[in-house]
Amino acid sequence: DVVDPNDDLGRYRLLILPDEIAVSTAFARRLDRFVARGGAVLATGASGLDAAGQPVWKALPIRGAAEPSPFTVTYLEPAHGLRGELPAMPCALYEKGWRVRAAAGAELLATVTEPYFDRSWRHFCSHAQTPPAKPTSFAAAVIKGRVAYIAYPIFRLFGTHGLLPCRALVAACLRRLAGRPMVEIAAPATTEVSVMRKGRATVVHVLFAAPDHRNGLDIVEDIVPLHDVAMSVALPHKPARALLAPSCEPLPFAWADGRAEVKIPRVDGHQMVVFE
Repeated sequence: DVVDPNDDLGRYRLLILPDEIAVSTAFARRLDRFVARGGAVLATGASGLDAAGQPVWKALPIRGAAEPSPFTVTYLEPAHGLRGELPAMPCALYEKGWRVRAAAGAELLATVTEPYFDRSWRHFCSHAQTPPAKPTSFAAAVIKGRVAYIAYPIFRLFGTHGLLPCRALVAACLRRLAGRPMVEIAAPATTEVSVMRKGRATVVHVLFAAPDHRNGLDIVEDIVPLHDVAMSVALPHKPARALLAPSCEPLPFAWADGRAEVKIPRVDGHQMVVFE
């Protein structure tokens, strides 16, 4: 959902303030109440900061003002706690971030490594960016309690440059803030999953295609089937049965820790799974 600062935030467990969300004093108070009642927040980039880099929302897990980085390209260095979730190597980020330091008691998820110099006509490097020099004490991602902050416009970075470590970093933050997602599926990254409630039934739509992008359109000419797709869905109660729709074919499932585990035999572009 895309929500307005004046909407009822109590409907949600997690809020994301992506990249450039201005936070007023009144909105900051609402965020404080949201977190105090058990909600979680992920802020990125300039979200929650004023024009001078000072945190308008004091719950951001950073110390002091944020300073714009003087470098066009810097490097994300995952901390030991993220090994296995992000590559254990510096990752170039092609947008300016912020120089910030972790607040007292906060967990540092990733740090910033700066380059030897900024690539320009004065200082040339044959690659798109200058190699990393040495790690700094600046935080790239930090979490404290139920609030996490990433010091980059991480969503714009992923949307513009397609950097997979950006998506992995956001996923790592969300896991720490909100636990396992409602749906986990072993399928290609372009698979789209949506969940709908219909009475006491839960309907999961799985959509997969390999489109060809032409003239601004995504053209699907061939259906590439997926086979034996493992899926785990969190449900409010154990369902009596699971089935494929619209064929109504029964689908075996296992139930553990509030989640139904199924294996979808085949997805031909689209498949519905119904839990009743």
